[in-house]
Amino acid sequence: MNTLNTHIIRDIAPAIAQALGGSIKPKHPSDEYGGYAYVPRDEAVIMLPENVVPGGSFSIEWDYIGRGQRLVVRGEWPRKNGITCATPRLYGLGDSPKITLSPERSIAALVGDIQRRFLPAYVPLYQELVKRVEIEQRNENAQRAAAEKLYQLLGVNPCLNCFQERIRQGDVYCNAQSVYFQANVRPGGETVRIEGMQLPIEIANQLATLIREYKPTTP
Repeated sequence: MNTLNTHIIRDIAPAIAQALGGSIKPKHPSDEYGGYAYVPRDEAVIMLPENVVPGGSFSIEWDYIGRGQRLVVRGEWPRKNGITCATPRLYGLGDSPKITLSPERSIAALVGDIQRRFLPAYVPLYQELVKRVEIEQRNENAQRAAAEKLYQLLGVNPCLNCFQERIRQGDVYCNAQSVYFQANVRPGGETVRIEGMQLPIEIANQLATLIREYKPTTP
């Protein structure tokens, strides 16, 4: 860790966090490389107060890429399933906002820049991504539940067939009693795409009858 980063983590970041009414996020062992392979990130992560944006945070570190001795402020984003970082670019919302600051300026000036130049861009993006992740998670949970129900109806134990990961993605496979098909429950669990179906004619006739007589339920 170079001298500037020591100064950031020991002095600058805690003072900024206090001025914003936030706190320093404790470093977790899994954050050692910050998602970047073999590139340690000597940074501090500042948790924003609930009245600014619940769960929001940003990192502050030395700008290794830019010229001159500058600090770079970047937003931290919600995670899908606790793993995948839900960045704005991942959801087609453009680039993640960031700003650079001079470490020579006063804490009050740095905080003012963060409040004026960074937070107005970061906060609404973070809130939108939280909503999208929550909707996506609900849809994926419904997708998984529907796939598990189909396996139960088919009398197939997906655990024994190592299909747990496929179930998470909504995939269903059946190859038993002259019946073969591949299906994928779509996110939300309301529709199923079936491919490669091979059925005895008796089952095909029953399926055709069910489709003909199906009447959608009124919500």
